[in-house]
Amino acid sequence: MPGLSLGAGAHIGAKVTPQVWGRVKLSHFMELGEDEFRQAIGQLEESPLFKRLISPDNLEDKIICRQRFPDTDLTHHCRELIEGRIAADAPFDWAALFQERQGAVQEAKKIGLENFKRFFLYAGESLSPGEIARALKITPEAVKTLRALADDFCLLDLSHPTVISSRSAAAIPDAMIASVEKKGWKFRIGYFAGHYARGHYVIDYKRLYQAKLQNRFSKGELRDIQRLITKIELINTRQTILYQILKILIETQTDYFRGSPAGRAAGPRSTGGARGGEESLKPLTQQDLARRLGVNRSTVNRAIRHKSLETPWEEQKTLRFFLINRKRFVKNILSRMKDSNGGHADEALAGIFGKNYGIKLARRTICAYRHELMTKDERRRTKDEGRKIESSIVLAKRSSIVHR
Repeated sequence: MPGLSLGAGAHIGAKVTPQVWGRVKLSHFMELGEDEFRQAIGQLEESPLFKRLISPDNLEDKIICRQRFPDTDLTHHCRELIEGRIAADAPFDWAALFQERQGAVQEAKKIGLENFKRFFLYAGESLSPGEIARALKITPEAVKTLRALADDFCLLDLSHPTVISSRSAAAIPDAMIASVEKKGWKFRIGYFAGHYARGHYVIDYKRLYQAKLQNRFSKGELRDIQRLITKIELINTRQTILYQILKILIETQTDYFRGSPAGRAAGPRSTGGARGGEESLKPLTQQDLARRLGVNRSTVNRAIRHKSLETPWEEQKTLRFFLINRKRFVKNILSRMKDSNGGHADEALAGIFGKNYGIKLARRTICAYRHELMTKDERRRTKDEGRKIESSIVLAKRSSIVHR
């Protein structure tokens, strides 16, 4: 179905099953750029019906809430922005971003970053506006303005998109989704966008069912609610898949993220195997991610396309950078061994890879990889040495014939 769009649903709806159509819609949603995705969330949350379900006057009518993903937060850049500690030459200007909400900005500074995140940005607690006002000792009107400020903040683009790939002149900017930040001995995901930091939506289906039984919604509203839930599920799926991918990347490539900037600055061949160099990246492919997440490889491909991470040393890397196949991994290790003057024979290297990395390699495979790693001068010297050995063998044979 090339060029299929969601708008074609009415035309093909009778020709495909709901399951297939659901996959088509998910594929389309995964293809959205970050700007389009952010707009979709904005349209959802601006809906009067959504506001009624997530922020009702009576908490008994609350059908939707948000739940953050474990070990996630706003990136430290955004936290500094909220606290007003951004340097004068930084690319963000808090006052310029919220010229129309200066009063709310001042209120946010008064209650502090943690309270702003807890009660407004993440809104994880099921408290009414009045209860929030009493807890923070502010007016109900201030609660309303702070909620609007949090909603505005979550739809900002703070990812400094840059073009990393130079394959074509029309390269699409890679959106920096999150930063990898150290928290003690662990790492956490620091999202650049508030809608990611807020996590996913949780729907209380039991409460919704009870509301239906009590006829609190008209038939038209129930149809609208079903469409709303379908959109929420698509948003949740996209955000959850991306979170799981980031989590697996960080867990798998921990040695890389624990490395020192000095070692990396010297280049991949000068790290000598120190953590943080490209040699410290472990084998991980899109197919591995798909298998662990229980999704198609194409879904993973769409999820990581045109997205990047900020490393702990504030360097931008595409998500694809952290995915390496077995060949690239083996060549990285061979390069490291070569730089450390580890003159191992091919058979010995096969044993090392089997014992230390659980990778079975034939001697011929290792020989081919080592040849690929050689410079032109090294290949020329190897070829010359091979010719000398062949000449020596020929001379030895001739000498033995003469002596006979």
